[in-house]
Amino acid sequence: LSPVGGFIDEGESPLTAAKREVLEELGVGSRRTLRTIRDHTPGYDNGRGSGGKTLDMADVSDIITKAANPPRLDRYGLPIGKAREVPTIELDADWIFLGRYRTAANRGGGFLYSYLLQNAIPLVPGGGTVNYGGTGDGESQEILYLGE
Repeated sequence: LSPVGGFIDEGESPLTAAKREVLEELGVGSRRTLRTIRDHTPGYDNGRGSGGKTLDMADVSDIITKAANPPRLDRYGLPIGKAREVPTIELDADWIFLGRYRTAANRGGGFLYSYLLQNAIPLVPGGGTVNYGGTGDGESQEILYLGE
């Protein structure tokens, strides 16, 4: 098993990058993200059969990125994973910040920003199913459903 991961693009907050990567690799996101997409695209159908408008992955990713606020930076110019004052668009109860961790410090590494998405729902047709192929950087994930 491996977590979804990726890089933070220029001007992105760690949370926005996490939302984009989960969307690209699994086709899922949070309920708040789906509301944001529907606010920008009235009648949007996320593949649940409502017969409304559909968007391709690039359009959905673009909405998520443009709706987000720029990242807050610490005194070293590094993104802060969880700010004291969270921008409204990034208030999302389904995304839990797990911490910012230094990685490979002795080899010039960076930081890992870790989030947990609970209550994930499909944001695009096929998202969250074993049939979803993933897009973006070619790092699609295989979805496994674990029993108790």
